[in-house]
Amino acid sequence: MSSDVAGFAAPIFDHQGRIIAALAMAAPVSRTQNRPEHFAVLIRDAAESISFGFGHAGAALKFASDPGER
Repeated sequence: MSSDVAGFAAPIFDHQGRIIAALAMAAPVSRTQNRPEHFAVLIRDAAESISFGFGHAGAALKFASDPGER
């Protein structure tokens, strides 16, 4: 993989909590390097919204960079 590309991904769950898909994005590092957490949160939130549409009502996903997780 090129070092000029940043990638972000999050799982999508069904109503039983099983991973059924993933949401991912790739972007040039030059567009993400100053705010990687912003893009990670956008992908996580979108995946949670899609999961909700499949009936998943589980706990929110956490990233190591979330406040309080360090």
